[in-house]
Amino acid sequence: MKGLILKDLLGVKSTLVALSVMLCIPILMCVLGAILGVSIATMAIVSATATLCLMSMIMAINFGAYDESCGLDSFAPAFPVNRTKIVMARYCTDLLVMLVSSLIIFIVEIICLMSEGMPLAPEYPAVYVIFVLLISAITNPIIYKFGAQIGSYVISGIIALLGLFATAASNTLGDNISDKVIDAVLKTIFNRNTLNLAIISGLVICVIFFLLSMLISIFIYKKKDL
Repeated sequence: MKGLILKDLLGVKSTLVALSVMLCIPILMCVLGAILGVSIATMAIVSATATLCLMSMIMAINFGAYDESCGLDSFAPAFPVNRTKIVMARYCTDLLVMLVSSLIIFIVEIICLMSEGMPLAPEYPAVYVIFVLLISAITNPIIYKFGAQIGSYVISGIIALLGLFATAASNTLGDNISDKVIDAVLKTIFNRNTLNLAIISGLVICVIFFLLSMLISIFIYKKKDL
């Protein structure tokens, strides 16, 4: 399984290098803000978290695309591991990327703490972990079933539909709900206890979803003709 994980990481090496350059931007923002005396710590952390979310989503699709381009499925029967472990290795790679990226977010927060005195905010790594677990859980079964190209179309369609739904809901709520009600809802959402409960609940749900997704992917890959 170690070899399969290394194969995934080597397959996205070029993409990882390009996206890592993007990650330097929020870190430089934080350092520059400290030099100029401008408080941009929150923006730097949000930017780092958003960049890593984008990286994780792109890599999740690229893992499957690389396997297809090199015809990995034709060699799979000759591997010294069974199909279950092949699928598990992909999910382990996702978890490894998630772990390293969460550490990067924590490092950015440490830089913000040292440069501007901003307290550590565990909700940013937590939100990132929730995002990665969710994306991995959705992406992998689709790619194993339909392939990377069709899978990327399906995933893009899901994201587009979510965006349209969010826009429609925002417009509807904005027309029918007063500003006082919206302010009260936002205050409730961003209440520390409510936020912590929401994050913990989200983590538990996404972990369960992630494990179910792995079982579904194993079932799909076992039934697949190689």
